[in-house]
Amino acid sequence: MKTNKLLFLLQSLSEKEQKAFAGWLKGPCHNKRQDVLRLYSLIKRKDEQAMTKEELFGLIYPERSYSDVMMRQLIHLLQKALQQFLVFEQLLRNEQQMELELTRIYRQRKLDGLFHKHLRAVRRKRQQSPLRNNNYYQLQYQLHLEEFAAISENRRSIPVNLQEMGEALEINFIVSKLLHSCHALSHQNVYKTEYQPGLLDKILEYIEEQQLLKIPIIQLYYHCYKALSASNNNSHFTQLKQLLITTKAQLEAKEIRELYLLALNHCIRAINQGSQKYLREAFELYRLGIAQDFLINDGKLTPFTYRNAITAGLNLKEFDWVYQFIHDYKDALDIQFRENNFQYCLAKYYYEQKIFEQASPLLHNLKFEDTISNLAVRTLQLKIYFENGDYDLLEALLGSFKAFVRRHKLISYHKENYLNIIQLTQRLVTTNLFDREKKKGLKAEIEALQPLTERDWLLEQLR
Repeated sequence: MKTNKLLFLLQSLSEKEQKAFAGWLKGPCHNKRQDVLRLYSLIKRKDEQAMTKEELFGLIYPERSYSDVMMRQLIHLLQKALQQFLVFEQLLRNEQQMELELTRIYRQRKLDGLFHKHLRAVRRKRQQSPLRNNNYYQLQYQLHLEEFAAISENRRSIPVNLQEMGEALEINFIVSKLLHSCHALSHQNVYKTEYQPGLLDKILEYIEEQQLLKIPIIQLYYHCYKALSASNNNSHFTQLKQLLITTKAQLEAKEIRELYLLALNHCIRAINQGSQKYLREAFELYRLGIAQDFLINDGKLTPFTYRNAITAGLNLKEFDWVYQFIHDYKDALDIQFRENNFQYCLAKYYYEQKIFEQASPLLHNLKFEDTISNLAVRTLQLKIYFENGDYDLLEALLGSFKAFVRRHKLISYHKENYLNIIQLTQRLVTTNLFDREKKKGLKAEIEALQPLTERDWLLEQLR
């Protein structure tokens, strides 16, 4: 049973879901077989999951000899019941989908009175809600579609609602396309991948011609896309920041989080292109987004957000805020990432304060599961050794660092970047910096070499 996909599903259940699923299996509407319930009661406990199918069969059917066909059928029935339970639970959590499905059920069953009463109630409820996000317009379109189907089926000679249906569909499509384009741009900027824009240019023209920017949700994603596509135009980013404040009541928390991350991607790209004013912009986005829980999901902060917020603060020398943040939000990290990220960030804090004797020990034996984080650890250790004059340790690190980069599979940008850092650090050590010409030549090389994320640090060592 170790590799059975049923176990993967079971292991994903919370304690609350495990109890609910047991109740589901006991209900005769969902399961009429006690052997299915017995199998679940056995394998829900982790200590029983290592049992073989033969051992489980013997506990469920003590009077029978083992039958692989029966056992596989039993596993299939339990897996099917679990899948149905998960789908049902997901539907219960999606109130909008439940409202739509009930509307459809009333129409399909020809319950005209209930259909129109429910339709009016759903529309009234949604109208009273402050939400005006893409899901709102998607539901409006789907409700119009159900109403149109009801009118058509009953052959009633009343005005049809095609105009309203078309308007809701249009807004839903435009926002979906803009959001997709924002993600494509962000991905393209990181991975240097080209995506075909399709209808996007025509959509942008249409938005402007038809004055659709008066619709807040379109305005929000329009400026988000424009900010991401034109990093040197600050006006769209300014509009985006303002809209994140003024339209937040119209959005769900996950949508606000997504927009904050897109805005931060814009800042990071601008910073990488040398626009230092975006350091403050990024820091304020992190500070506000975390303080208001927009960048926290189910009480958890991703290691990426934790470390980037700290880096932004350190770049601005907001040392008091950073130290407090490192400790205050440590427990918001998932336990499997917590200690490594806490120690690494604390080491960065001490490094920026030039307290090397406290920074360096925190990096010893620090090992992340992902390669990029391990590269970041080695880069920080490299800086500490160089600035502290520990050249023997630095020489050993440079050799192991180069071997690490060559050994691991990295996209070409990262591989070139870290090999450049290693090479230029070696040049800093071996070059006679009292020789003006050699120093000038090394400086020119540092300024020209691409890619090079540690350019500023390397140039600082020449001063």
